[in-house]
Amino acid sequence: MKSKLDIIGLYPVLTNTNVHLIEINIRDSQSAIDWTKFTQSNLFQPVSNWQVPWDEKILNQDGTEVIADSYEISRNPELCKGDVRIVFFLHSINFLTLLITPYGNMKLPKVTELPERLKFIEYIEPD
Repeated sequence: MKSKLDIIGLYPVLTNTNVHLIEINIRDSQSAIDWTKFTQSNLFQPVSNWQVPWDEKILNQDGTEVIADSYEISRNPELCKGDVRIVFFLHSINFLTLLITPYGNMKLPKVTELPERLKFIEYIEPD
């Protein structure tokens, strides 16, 4: 069975208007997630400059707590198998462009307010 992806939500980051948190559910993931495959095309930049996820996390199935952060995921890619709920930050989103994913291109949903259950996730700027 092929993995299926659903975008649960797209949420603003109040401390940085150029960043959004994306919440995704992947069903029946067969392997480690290639985070660099989540991006958006940018005709004005080479592919190497396209935005990729920042500060990836795996959540429990209720989306109420982090079960693995990007460091833990990199050390144990098996965490990405099965039904996986993930969140990550994406900078400079173009709302008119599809989100490219390893599971196919997806239209972004409308930005909605960050759910109470995710308010514990903090955005920390990249170095």
